[in-house]
Amino acid sequence: MNVTLELLGLAAVGLVAIAGGRQPVTAAMRYLLATLLGSGAYLLGVALIYGTYASVSLAVLAPLVSAGAPLAVTLAAALMLLGLMLKTALFPFHFWLPPAHGGAPAPVSALLSALVIKATLYLVLRLWLELFAPLTTVAAAQLLGILGAAAILWGSLLALTQSRLKMLVAYSTVAQVGYLFLLFPLATLVPPGVADSAVQGGVMQAVAHGLAKAAMFAAAGSMIVATGRDDISRLGGVGAAALAQRESIELTDAHCDAIRFMRDFYQEHQVIPDVRFVTRHLAASIGASRNLIFELFPYGYVKQACKIAGMRRPRGWSTG
Repeated sequence: MNVTLELLGLAAVGLVAIAGGRQPVTAAMRYLLATLLGSGAYLLGVALIYGTYASVSLAVLAPLVSAGAPLAVTLAAALMLLGLMLKTALFPFHFWLPPAHGGAPAPVSALLSALVIKATLYLVLRLWLELFAPLTTVAAAQLLGILGAAAILWGSLLALTQSRLKMLVAYSTVAQVGYLFLLFPLATLVPPGVADSAVQGGVMQAVAHGLAKAAMFAAAGSMIVATGRDDISRLGGVGAAALAQRESIELTDAHCDAIRFMRDFYQEHQVIPDVRFVTRHLAASIGASRNLIFELFPYGYVKQACKIAGMRRPRGWSTG
């Protein structure tokens, strides 16, 4: 199990650095440091287990580990779980994750967020719920829950302050890892039915996060490739530009002014503005003639303007 874990970590480090350049290589080295520290703690715990029971087989160890186990076994459990939490990037051990996920190529970021950290989470679950179950306490479970809650708050807060798209998604992963660790206080020393429900919810959250985060990194990568930039403040209008390109329209300031007015009107009134409102707005803002809207969108206000603005064909119009 440990060999597979190390191969996974080393492969992930190589993928982070595969793009070359100072930033990806620096992020990869930080990831490598976290991996080595986590592996060191995990292996030290394994060594203590082997020194106590002369075996590392889960099948052999399961009936031997009990609430009255030697102190070395409790220390081994703490070291192994600590190493795996570092590899899973649980707060406050998340220092390596945002640079690695945010600096790697988009396909690599999707793989790291969707699969790699889930492998170590799987090991944490197996050790907590199976091998070290007799040693678990409510206090330890609550500690994991508190760290998970802190990860949710801290990761979400930092995600909201990011100026780069991929870094925003990377910090949201820190928050989502926190949600996964909330299952430990819900599944520890509780009735079996409650524990089963908690584990099922945690597994569903892990699967959903893997799929959603892979899709988010893929979408972010597609936007970056299409626009050539990662700055969130400069990504406004990307969807409209793509739709306009399909309609063989090159967006000008007048196009953007009309689309912006339509979206603002819809957000305020929850109804698509009649073309007369857009015409009046263009006349007031840039002194345009009444026919400008049809010159901007030659195939019609509904067919092109509403479509490029991201609105469905309206069933009714505002007439206020």
